[in-house]
Order: sequence, then C-alpha cells, then structure tokens
Amino acid sequence: MHTGYKPQSERFGRIRRNHRNHHHYSEHYWLGFTVPEVDAWLGTEPHPKAVARSPTAKNIHPDL
Repeated sequence: MHTGYKPQSERFGRIRRNHRNHHHYSEHYWLGFTVPEVDAWLGTEPHPKAVARSPTAKNIHPDL
C-alpha cells in the first residue's frame, strides 16, 4: 500500500484508498486496512472531506 501501484479491482482499490486516507487525513479513521467493510460497519469510513485533517496524520511516530 505504500507504493505507486494502483490496484485493478474495486475491492483492493478501496483498501488502498482507505489506507492512504488513514495516513494523510486522520489516523483515527479508516482502521480496517484489509477488511474495509468493518470501517463501514463501525462508522470509521467517512468521506475524507468530512474529516478535519489531523496534524499528526503524516507523522504519527515522530520518534522513529
């Protein structure tokens, strides 16, 4: 998921999109990386524009 590869299937495209949203918008959403249906069920898959961008989303572990 941390590559420039773009999946051909809709399912893997959703997984990739959610994973990237988790890193670039907010680490509090899009948690079900391999099972995005869990996020839909838990309500942790909002539209990215509906989420305030977290200041730590791109730098979750600054010590590393």
